[in-house]
Amino acid sequence: MKHYMKVMKKENMRRKTKRKQSQEQNQIIEEKKLEKEDEEVKEEQNQEDIDNESEEILFTIRRRQKGKLVVDDDDETEEEIASDSEEDAEEEI
Repeated sequence: MKHYMKVMKKENMRRKTKRKQSQEQNQIIEEKKLEKEDEEVKEEQNQEDIDNESEEILFTIRRRQKGKLVVDDDDETEEEIASDSEEDAEEEI
C-alpha cells in the first residue's frame, strides 16, 4: 500500500509539472501572438504615416507648380506664414 501511495504521489506531481509547463508554453505562445499583432499594427501605422506624408508632399509640389505658396508647417505662426508669403511674392517680381 505504501508503494502505491508513493507511485500515485509521483504521478500527481508529474501531472502538475506537465500542466504547469503546458500553461507556461501557452502563455508564451499567446504573448508572441500579441507581439506579432502589435508589430503588424505598427507597420500599418507607419505605412499610413508614409502615405500621408507622400500625399502632403505631392499636394505641396502641385500647388507650388501652379504658382501658389503652400505652408503646411504647424510650428509656424500666422505672422511667419504671412512674412514667407510676402518674401515669395517679392521674389516672383
